[in-house]
Amino acid sequence: MCSIGDVTAVAPVLETEPVGMEPNSGLFLNTAAQVIAQLQPHELLKQIKAYEQRMGRDISHSHYQPRVIDVDILAAETKAGPMIIQSDSLVVPHPRMAQRRFVLEPLARIAPDWLHPVLQKTVRRLLEEC
Repeated sequence: MCSIGDVTAVAPVLETEPVGMEPNSGLFLNTAAQVIAQLQPHELLKQIKAYEQRMGRDISHSHYQPRVIDVDILAAETKAGPMIIQSDSLVVPHPRMAQRRFVLEPLARIAPDWLHPVLQKTVRRLLEEC
């Protein structure tokens, strides 16, 4: 796997209840990382999916199943500013991040003032409203 970039911040790992799954699915571990990527978002996604498969993720099941690893691209920016991507394979910012406390809590630890380019709210504000 090629290097995807430099990790500049990592949030503490949080244990959370599963969302959209059976309550007895066990706790999930969630974190967020800020990466200065060397790849364009679609190429980054391809590398992430390859890594997930090497880690043992079974992609034959639905999204709402327990899994070994699940990496999402929450946001992307260039020097010019935030990117908004809407394609069949990738939507950025992540379309459900504002409704997911398990995403917002770790993200708020590393980027509380990041402004969601579509909702025009900071991560801190999104977490308060969640």
